[in-house]
Amino acid sequence: MIKKHITKIRVLLALFTLSLFITSCNENKEEELFNQSPTERMNQREKELRDLLLSSEHGWKTVYFTDNNNLGGYTFLFDFLDESRVRTIGNFNNNISPVESEYTIGLNTTTTLIFTTKSELHELSDSGNSAPLPNFGGSGYKGDFNFMYYGVENDEIVFRTSRDFVEVRFKKATAEDWTDFQKYQDMKDFLNSSSGHLAYENNGTVHNFSYIGNDEIRFATNLEGNSSLNFGVGFTSSGIEISPAIDVNGTKYSEFTLNETENKYTSADGSFSISIVSSPIDMTVTWTTAARPAFSNQEFIDTFNTVKPIHDSLFPSFPLNDIYLLGEGDITFLIGSTSGVHGMSFSGVLGNKDLLAIGKLAPGRNWSLLPHLNPLVDLLVNKSPYKVQLINPDTAILTSDGDPNFVFTIVK
Repeated sequence: MIKKHITKIRVLLALFTLSLFITSCNENKEEELFNQSPTERMNQREKELRDLLLSSEHGWKTVYFTDNNNLGGYTFLFDFLDESRVRTIGNFNNNISPVESEYTIGLNTTTTLIFTTKSELHELSDSGNSAPLPNFGGSGYKGDFNFMYYGVENDEIVFRTSRDFVEVRFKKATAEDWTDFQKYQDMKDFLNSSSGHLAYENNGTVHNFSYIGNDEIRFATNLEGNSSLNFGVGFTSSGIEISPAIDVNGTKYSEFTLNETENKYTSADGSFSISIVSSPIDMTVTWTTAARPAFSNQEFIDTFNTVKPIHDSLFPSFPLNDIYLLGEGDITFLIGSTSGVHGMSFSGVLGNKDLLAIGKLAPGRNWSLLPHLNPLVDLLVNKSPYKVQLINPDTAILTSDGDPNFVFTIVK
């Protein structure tokens, strides 16, 4: 019995001694850390970042979302050649030739990677090169060339921009990323030349999007008016990357591979996809129709007859014409010698290739003076989607899928 107690005491003493040793080691590490001067800690952090940048054989790649509420993402490759030179290529514009420039590592609020001489990255922050969007004058494309270093996560270097605190992640690039950079352009061109409409299903609900794609803006706007679902689009060599990610039952999806055969982008696990939805009729051209019995249903004509006296009393020199135009992203009402325009979306419907969905976007030319015309626009939107019957290449009949009495004809 006594031997057992002695053994237990010896074990407890051993554990106590070990805990003192561990505590002493930790205290030594903390003491070592706090014995460093601020300059020494800054230099250590700077060396850490520089070594990281130079450690990847083929450099780094990123999709930089400067503003995922309006613009989309821009793909860049960076190859840090030595302690001051970097080779850069990007897809902001159509110049895909690498450019050599300079960089440094300095101190902002934290250790910061600074691209000091001009490259394509700087075009995103050029105040004379502002995005063609409201309230963007002098803001460029909200880009930055000062990236504050926040460490490494999942083999990715994590930065935040000093201008808007936007997270930017550098992933290791491959030799193929450089030699096949045209593939990034091809992915951009493929989506930009598509129908301009995306859709996905999440928990039984279909969400539709109007996609704006040109050289500078890559953005998807939810057609049901839920702006929290909007997302910016960037391009990889095999598909797209979006921001913010789409949350599906707790799993967030941001990277997708193009399945050109099925006209959709699929997640890596294959369980979620974003479809490119084709329209049953070409709405990139202008179609003409009118609030007349030969063209329109009685409900629309009655609404027009209610609106016209209001308009004509307000603007007697600019009477409202019963002819109006649809297509090219707008509805246009002819008013005297000028017109009133409201942005519209025209898209296919996921799962039904014969339906055309019409949605309401932002007001356009002169619309601030024409709120009394909203009932006409809202009626067309509320009766959407429409079954399309193409009579000939220049004539189509649209019938509301929910109200077969709401029919109108459009002609080129």
